[in-house]
Amino acid sequence: MKQLPMSRPKIGIALGAGVARGWTHIGVLKTLNRAGIDADIVSGTSIGALVGGCHAAGKLEPLEEFARSLTRRRMLSLLDFRFRSSGLIGDTKLTELMREHLTDIRIEDLEKRFVGVATELTTGHELWLHHGNLIQAIRASYSLPGVFSPIAVDGRWLIDGALVNPVPVSVARALGARVVIAVNLNNDPFDPAARRRAHEASFPGYLQSAAPVMPEDDLFRELGEQMDEEMEEQAEEAKAAESEML
Repeated sequence: MKQLPMSRPKIGIALGAGVARGWTHIGVLKTLNRAGIDADIVSGTSIGALVGGCHAAGKLEPLEEFARSLTRRRMLSLLDFRFRSSGLIGDTKLTELMREHLTDIRIEDLEKRFVGVATELTTGHELWLHHGNLIQAIRASYSLPGVFSPIAVDGRWLIDGALVNPVPVSVARALGARVVIAVNLNNDPFDPAARRRAHEASFPGYLQSAAPVMPEDDLFRELGEQMDEEMEEQAEEAKAAESEML
């Protein structure tokens, strides 16, 4: 009796949240690629959605180049300060950076199945973003409360998916993956090293761990100067607009 060839099971990769530690995902994906392991399904939360979305779109190399080029000073130049109740930072500059490489890409047109996980602000429900604009899905998934403002998608306000599903294994399973490679960037919260990593996941820690070049005092001095400059520019714009109206 002739034996039928065995088909390869669908492989999924779930890329977890972890702020600046999420650049680790790039190395994981490159290592898997060298080993000949190519995931059919990619699910990501927060920075995992950013890396996973770029991977699914075939744009991982530009993202790696960006990550390697980061210094604290450059991090500050990318931040677009806007003082609002919903978030400390407006991320117009970060979004523009993504548009350079992900312009007009829709999730349903990707060769790999991709899902970004977000949280609905009003209900706390978990939402799976598996169609529509890729940049919008990524942006919603990393909208860390208090840092980035929420984003509206299909009439719903969405924030960081780490609040509901920090390592989206369940998403990859639901999409048909028989084997799921999970990349968890966080460990036991009671472990001293894990507590240290939790600090790195905060906004100040994010800036420190993303680009360890500048001493902490200099970092926050630079941050303050950047915010002062932004406020002065906004005041000048308002004054100019008032003069034009007179």
